[in-house]
Amino acid sequence: MLSFAGIVLLGVWYGLKLGYIAAVSLYALLLSPFIIMNSCKNACEEKDFEDTANYLEQMLYSFKRIPKILTSLEDAALVFPEGKMHKAIQSAVHKIQNETEEGNLYHAAFQDIETLYSCRRLIQTHEFLVKAEEIGGDFSNALRILLLDRQLWVERVYELAQQRRNIRRNIFISLLLSAGICKISMIMLPKEFMALEHPLSQIVTAAYMISGITIWFWGQKKLQAAWLKEDAAQEEEIRREYEYLKTNGRKGAAQHVPAKLLLLSLSAAFAVWMKSRTALLLLGTVSILLWCWPGIRYRLAKKRIIKEVDKAFPVWLMDLSLLMQTENVHNALEKSLAKAPYVLREELSRMLDSIEKNPNSIEPFLDFMPWLDLPDVQSALRLIYSMWAAGDREDMEKQIAVLVEKNHHLMDKAERLSNEDSLAGVGMLVLIPMVTGSIKMMTDMGLLLVGLMNITKGMI
Repeated sequence: MLSFAGIVLLGVWYGLKLGYIAAVSLYALLLSPFIIMNSCKNACEEKDFEDTANYLEQMLYSFKRIPKILTSLEDAALVFPEGKMHKAIQSAVHKIQNETEEGNLYHAAFQDIETLYSCRRLIQTHEFLVKAEEIGGDFSNALRILLLDRQLWVERVYELAQQRRNIRRNIFISLLLSAGICKISMIMLPKEFMALEHPLSQIVTAAYMISGITIWFWGQKKLQAAWLKEDAAQEEEIRREYEYLKTNGRKGAAQHVPAKLLLLSLSAAFAVWMKSRTALLLLGTVSILLWCWPGIRYRLAKKRIIKEVDKAFPVWLMDLSLLMQTENVHNALEKSLAKAPYVLREELSRMLDSIEKNPNSIEPFLDFMPWLDLPDVQSALRLIYSMWAAGDREDMEKQIAVLVEKNHHLMDKAERLSNEDSLAGVGMLVLIPMVTGSIKMMTDMGLLLVGLMNITKGMI
């Protein structure tokens, strides 16, 4: 109601007629359900994130105290006395206590929680807990890894949420400043020459108000936070870019250019013979684009794949670090392949094949995506090779600690990169109100000049 009252007051303030105010109010009314729905969805996702973060923390600490999944779930249920998380935990406890499911009992028990809260870290933690209870032993190092990863994840998500709030606030301030500047310009212009009731002025003012409502709605929609779900990479698109990089180096990408240039040269000769400057200029532009395009295409594909590898590698490295708590390096590498992100899967498979052929060589680790510049990835793989070569479990545990620390750095870098991608372009919405406000002021000035010219003609 306050929003509609504000729209009516702003319309009166700008001198809009009742029909235009009604049109703007109707537009706002049509958008209001979507704005309310976005706000509610954002609040629900924030609550789901908080529930998931608290659940993970309690499960890991309880399992550290008593390494039993049932006990950990019962402790977690006390943290959530009500709500959908409480119901999901109680369902899991019931399945375990009554053994109502066939197959892996714990996986089936966790299924309800994983369905309600779709989160990679949740699934990863559940898989670790199941494995730890089945195998037994000391998993304190792995628990520390998961707890630290959860802590850093929570900090990054809250930082992203604050950035979203700041952008939303800046959009609102920009809309207010734009509205204020437009009104000040109307006050400064002589009232006797203003044409506020002119149809063009009325239409532009109504359009300006509608644009402000649209900007606010679009900002709310774009800034709606995905608190739990990570952006899924488009596998088909990545496959296409990956295959392009593998099969087309700079020379390969440019191999068809000479033939195209020959055809264009013949066309240019024909254009000269016809004495057509326009055709000659057009053909010259096309020739330059054809010459430059393979290099541009190659750089774009390379940039995309590097970004995807930077995002995917820390996820795989986290799985590998957890596997190496109980497996040797070779077995951990083989088991990690099944869940490796697509952009890494083929190269990891090739690396494992090379290791089988040359088990004592560092070359397979150094030959990972050699056509990309990946210093952090190469550094981590060299560390994995040193663990492979060491063999001693005590030395390996020290090196795993170093690997985990490196992975937290890579994970932080990757998720901050994803956060930047999610905010890309949204900041431009802050500038749009100034553009729309300028259009309104230019219209008012134009109508003022027309009015002055008409008065001047009448005096003559």
